[in-house]
Amino acid sequence: MPMEPGMSEHDPADAAGEQDAKPDGKEGIVADAKNVADAKNVAVDTLKGAKTAGLAGAAVGATKGLLKSRRGRQLLAAIVVACLLVGAMQLFLMMSLVGGARSGLEAQQQGVSAQQVLDAGVDSADLEVIMDSAKERGVPWHMLAAVYAVQHASGAQKGAYGFAQTAFDDGLSETDSEDLEASSDWVAAAMRNALEDQDGYNAKADIGTGGELDPDGNLTFPDQEVSDALIREPYGAAIASLPLTGASETWAGQIVELAIRWRFGLAGTIPGSCPTTGAPPLPDNLSFTITAEQMANATTIVNTGKSLAIPEQGQVIALMAALAESTLVNLDHGDRDSLGLFQQRPSTGWGTPEQIMDPVLSSKAFYGLADHTTNPGLVDISGWESMPPGEAAQAVQRSAVPDGYDRWEPDARLLVATINGTAPPPGTTKHYDIGPVKPATQYLADFLGSMFNIETIYGWRESDPYPDHPSGSAADFMVFSDRAKGDALAQYAMEHAAELKIKYILWYQRSWNAGDPVGQWSPMEDRGGDTANHKDHVHITITDESTPVTDPVVDVGPVQPLAQHAADVIGPMFDVTEYVGYVATDYFVEHPGGVAIDFVVGTDSAKGDQIAQYAMEHAAELRIAYVVWKGRYWHLDDTIGQWKALTGGIDAHTHDQSVHITSTENTVATSCGPSTPTTGDWVNPLPVGSYTLTSPFGWRIHPITGIRTFHAGQDMGTGASTPPIVAAAAGTVLVAGDCGCGYGNLTTIDVGGGLVMYYGHQSAISVTVGQVVNAGDPIGTVGTTGASTGNHLHFELRQDGEPVDPIPILAAHGVTL
Repeated sequence: MPMEPGMSEHDPADAAGEQDAKPDGKEGIVADAKNVADAKNVAVDTLKGAKTAGLAGAAVGATKGLLKSRRGRQLLAAIVVACLLVGAMQLFLMMSLVGGARSGLEAQQQGVSAQQVLDAGVDSADLEVIMDSAKERGVPWHMLAAVYAVQHASGAQKGAYGFAQTAFDDGLSETDSEDLEASSDWVAAAMRNALEDQDGYNAKADIGTGGELDPDGNLTFPDQEVSDALIREPYGAAIASLPLTGASETWAGQIVELAIRWRFGLAGTIPGSCPTTGAPPLPDNLSFTITAEQMANATTIVNTGKSLAIPEQGQVIALMAALAESTLVNLDHGDRDSLGLFQQRPSTGWGTPEQIMDPVLSSKAFYGLADHTTNPGLVDISGWESMPPGEAAQAVQRSAVPDGYDRWEPDARLLVATINGTAPPPGTTKHYDIGPVKPATQYLADFLGSMFNIETIYGWRESDPYPDHPSGSAADFMVFSDRAKGDALAQYAMEHAAELKIKYILWYQRSWNAGDPVGQWSPMEDRGGDTANHKDHVHITITDESTPVTDPVVDVGPVQPLAQHAADVIGPMFDVTEYVGYVATDYFVEHPGGVAIDFVVGTDSAKGDQIAQYAMEHAAELRIAYVVWKGRYWHLDDTIGQWKALTGGIDAHTHDQSVHITSTENTVATSCGPSTPTTGDWVNPLPVGSYTLTSPFGWRIHPITGIRTFHAGQDMGTGASTPPIVAAAAGTVLVAGDCGCGYGNLTTIDVGGGLVMYYGHQSAISVTVGQVVNAGDPIGTVGTTGASTGNHLHFELRQDGEPVDPIPILAAHGVTL
């Protein structure tokens, strides 16, 4: 066999190896003896070590034994080398596995995050482009995706990201602005450049720094300060500086919060993502087809009644009167000198023509709580609450057709239920004729009857051993022999007793009262047959009123009932001794309107934190719209604990020493952020030529008080005329009604990007809270309500809560006042 190059036929190394491997003769015997001795020494030392220190001692003993012989030392060296090799291989394998696992987890996390973005409405192909651009420019893709999603949801018009003019001034071309890849790269580069100018920016910092998911999957920030310093502050400032439509600190803060939630694989609220399909549908179950104008007037009548603490029955009577007299149209004519919604006559003491044509004032006059007339109204009629509604309306109106009101009662009740938020959505339920019951009872019948396919429901009846049916407070859902259906209906009613305003339930010879544990029935006495024992029907009685009615516990002035209730619940619970409730004049409208409470805590920040946390957790039941505390605000739609930065230049309103809450009848969760402009350019709020600019934005001598004050808007005087007012930009109505403050009849519209438009002193309002309007949609009529010296529109803009001059902002949108 030929040898390999460099080897001799008898290589010494090979020979030595062979001899060691196969000793023979004397040398072999000696070698074996030495091996036995060495092994004995190792065994003895191992056992000694084991007796004194267990496994670790055994290892040390074995090592000592090996060191006592040459071959032992050779063997030990070989063992060490082998261990090092094995350890290195294990370490390499472990690192590979860890790296693979980490990559797998990161990929999984990326996938979860991406799915949240897709669920938010971003197209998958668009997201791929955004991810690539973010990676290329070295910015977190979650941030760039959040910017895109917010701008896309807002309907921003210029380019893929809603670019402001300054972007084009900086070199962005119209073509690139429309191309998603080019515009994403441009925005990502602008974001990175802006980030590098921020002191706290660290390119290697994960945007989830400082946060973690608790065992229940809730996002918490044990290291809030670190998150603020490394993520929120630098990214917020950088994104706020982007040349995009609507960019502001508040807008940027919302984007950062959204991106962080996506980073942890959580869903987030996109500002501007509410459906923008126009005004909500009008009721479709009336005896006539109602118009937007009629619905707006009905809303004014009902809301005026609520502001005067008129119960729902009184609101129904008022609508019956207005339906009969004017079909809810604010008529400028009538029999002889009759005018307005209620056809009131100046010649018989109901007020001047101007006062009668004002829907709010005429409603107050009907209710009997107006300052401009001494004519008796509803509350002046003795026993009106127990009268048939038509008779009560006639007692106020003294009509020549006294029975003309009765036919309008079903429509009036449905309208009251719709306006007060107790009516089911149009088209989703059928209407049951159960007589002249309370609106909440009618809603209950329509809602549960449709849900459980009930054929027969009994409501009002003139005589009964118990007062529930004659008072219109009860409904009987006939299930006959279908025990399972009755059980299901009763179970649902118990689970939703609060929202359905249920007082108690009777079913299958058992009773359940609101406040009892769900399913905890109490037995009833045997009354005889199946009907008497409620075995063929589920009986439900509603509460008397939807608003808590109790004597005030704390003194916060003449505030609205829900605000009083919130003060009474929260204040004593946290030993609050100082409050700010009703204030006659204030920078904002909430305190004069009686819907806000400030819980003063001074320097006790811990107490303030507790109050704010409780208010957020119980916002739905206390009808709390938002909370302000330590320069931050929280809205009912937000995740509990998810604060946003409060902007604006008024120190007293950062609430560093008091927790501010606003609680109103119109508080509802929308499950999405405020709507923003979707279609159309901005327009003039008044017809061109119908007004003159009478008082500009800025400091002035107040025309009523004579004191030098800051005028937060632009007054547009119209002389003797009262032209229609239209929305200057698209958005969502936040306030619509008499604010109880200097603005008089006020409409505010959130148009997105932190900008809210105020329309003050209106004579009539034709929109409702929550309605989405487009630019040019009618919202009301010029008037002189509130602190006013004549017909004019007070037009005001507030950016992140701070008044700004309307003229240059409108000019930037092509509108000249």
